[in-house]
Amino acid sequence: MLDVSQPSVSKVLAHAELQLGFKLFDRVKGRLVATQEAKILHQEVSELYRGLDRIRRVAENLAQARDGGIRIAATPALGVGLMPALVAGYMRTNAAAYFDLVTRQLDQIETDLRESKVDLGLAFDAPPLPGIEISHLGRSKLVLIVPAKHRLAGANSIAIRDMAALPFIQMTDRGPLGQLLALSLQRAGLAFTSVASAETYQIAQALVAKGVGVAIVDEFTARSDRDKATAIIQLEPVIAFNISLLRLQNTPLPMLCKHFIAGLKQQFAEIDLCAVDNVRL
Repeated sequence: MLDVSQPSVSKVLAHAELQLGFKLFDRVKGRLVATQEAKILHQEVSELYRGLDRIRRVAENLAQARDGGIRIAATPALGVGLMPALVAGYMRTNAAAYFDLVTRQLDQIETDLRESKVDLGLAFDAPPLPGIEISHLGRSKLVLIVPAKHRLAGANSIAIRDMAALPFIQMTDRGPLGQLLALSLQRAGLAFTSVASAETYQIAQALVAKGVGVAIVDEFTARSDRDKATAIIQLEPVIAFNISLLRLQNTPLPMLCKHFIAGLKQQFAEIDLCAVDNVRL
């Protein structure tokens, strides 16, 4: 694999061990087996190479960043339920703007920001993250969605304690909202009967639309159902959360991004978060 002879490898290995002052390999039944010291050293070297690889990716991402572009990573629910309206509204008065949009889970958004793949991140209830500046744009809440022909479809609200007998589509607790819901149910002493699980709210909504069960999702996902295959029911008590804007601390942003952020904050200060279709920037 190295395209060198075996004696050459042995010579380099012996020289390395001489410099280090300890053995890297033991010969066991004709095979070289790494010593504990070699394993510890390899772990440190691997971290170094990962750091170098990250520097290379950051440099590539900076070189590929398009002038006049706004690069945003949003959680899937916001990427589908909110970002199209925000982008369309902004471009009505800034036709020359260019958007590069991706959907990511929160941990991936953090990585993309640190590697300069994106300028901004949008997420639900982002917790404090070292080196990441987090602004809260507004508040929203979780709601129950049921199939359009479900017996509860006409209800305005439902108490969470009355949902125990419903066939429930469970959300994974990987993200902040999943953890928020799990904690709320735990505090209420509730355990739902799960018929399926989903990692994204869009999948949960699709399952509800097909009559598989009911699900608790964010309002943006709930209101993105253009086919009206599901009905929205408010939860009592309300489970509210923040909509968070993320960016790297102490990192200058392009003027276009600053302008977009200013418009974004103003818009969230004025709009009814339930009326996603009315978003204008």
